Amino acid sequence: MKKSIHPDDTRDTRPAATPDIPGASDFPDVTLPDINTLSLLATQPRFHPHNETDALRAALALWREAKRLLDRERMLAEAISRRDALLQQIKLPENWTSAKFYEFLQKVVGGKDEGEQLNRFRRFWLSLNRKNKAMREGQIPNEGPASEEELGEIEDVIANLKSAEFIPRFVWEDYGFRFNNWWAEEKVQAKRRGGQARVAKARDKKKSAKAA
Repeated sequence: MKKSIHPDDTRDTRPAATPDIPGASDFPDVTLPDINTLSLLATQPRFHPHNETDALRAALALWREAKRLLDRERMLAEAISRRDALLQQIKLPENWTSAKFYEFLQKVVGGKDEGEQLNRFRRFWLSLNRKNKAMREGQIPNEGPASEEELGEIEDVIANLKSAEFIPRFVWEDYGFRFNNWWAEEKVQAKRRGGQARVAKARDKKKSAKAA
């Protein structure tokens, strides 16, 4: 019999003023340099064949490309830094050569007992599978109850993890990283559902009082 899965109980954002630069409207998504910097760029030898307006346009395009590359590098560095910080939050086993699935459940997944830990892991794996499938198919992840096929796949995963001699470090860290991300979002959603339930209860109570 397949097991069911159930849930557990001031910054200034105004845009900077855009300097009056010929061609600036062609690139509305760019944070522009000041007019002195842009004028300095425009005096480079590569822009000499151009008239003043075209030189400024070319300099602006050069600035835009440089900013795009720098922004991409910064975002990549920030993403790596965030991942490293999250990896440090994952609780690790006492000994990697004897790291078992039950230890992963206790240290990473958490819960009052193995039943709650396994249920939480099932929900995590269901969400992970659905997101991966939706990404491959270009669709929105399904949020309904788990199907018999999905439940069977999850139980196969759990059986394989239980029978493994030990969980390799890269698997432990990958699952731990993904689980912690999912669990943080799950707690936010649970809090939101609780708030919606309280609002609905108060509304029903008010309607009942009016009816009486």
